[in-house]
Amino acid sequence: KQKKTLQAMSMLCRSLAKSKAAPGSEEQRGFVAESMEHAKAAVKLDMCDGNSWYQVGMAYMSQFFAEGAADPAKLQHALKAFQSAENGGPGPAGVTGAAQAVSAAAGGGGIGDYPDLHFNRAIVFRYREDYGAALDGFRTAAQLDPELPWKVEVEAITQVLCRLDDGCRGVGPMFKAKRMTPIQKAMDGTGNPGNDIP
Repeated sequence: KQKKTLQAMSMLCRSLAKSKAAPGSEEQRGFVAESMEHAKAAVKLDMCDGNSWYQVGMAYMSQFFAEGAADPAKLQHALKAFQSAENGGPGPAGVTGAAQAVSAAAGGGGIGDYPDLHFNRAIVFRYREDYGAALDGFRTAAQLDPELPWKVEVEAITQVLCRLDDGCRGVGPMFKAKRMTPIQKAMDGTGNPGNDIP
């Protein structure tokens, strides 16, 4: 029961960080730090409990955003925690043997069928610009729970990929003659003497 309480406290702190604190404020970072403390305490009680690992992943995700979305290491930590949540413990295949059996009997184990796990991991992949993995995650989340807002996320990725494709093909609003002339001059050296590209 104590790990469930710690999981709930972690969720509550993240909720307070989002609803009661100003974005980027010290108060918000404090709530997120407290969320992390509760989540890690829950993992220490049962290393094989996927829900506890999921809370750690969510806390890392919240830290990433609360700290200005500037530290990609937070996203990597979130991905590792989400993998442990899916597997029911750390490692590529989770924890096996007696520890896993005890955890499963106590309501622990992997949560690979939890749609929010796949949805939030896909969000992390999106921010890491791993669009293929993000789309796979949103697809899995949608199969498990079609009510999740996966369509909005997939549309956002599609727009980014279309802009990238336009850029590769040299079309779109960024490639109007007015904008391209200075870039072409710089590249062929006509803009500045001595900058000729052989």
